[in-house]
Amino acid sequence: MILNIRDHYLPREYWKYISLHRGPIYGYKLEAYIGADNCIHYKEIPKNPDDTLRENETIYI
Repeated sequence: MILNIRDHYLPREYWKYISLHRGPIYGYKLEAYIGADNCIHYKEIPKNPDDTLRENETIYI
């Protein structure tokens, strides 16, 4: 899932702020939340074929 699209050149030092996350097409549930540091964080939770979530394999970004 692309969360933000830039339409102009962005210097390399800001590249960490552009993200591409795996979503439903890739078999993941994507969750966004505000962390204790007041920044947006993401969780990619893999899904089983029956659409149940594998919480123990969550990837925190």
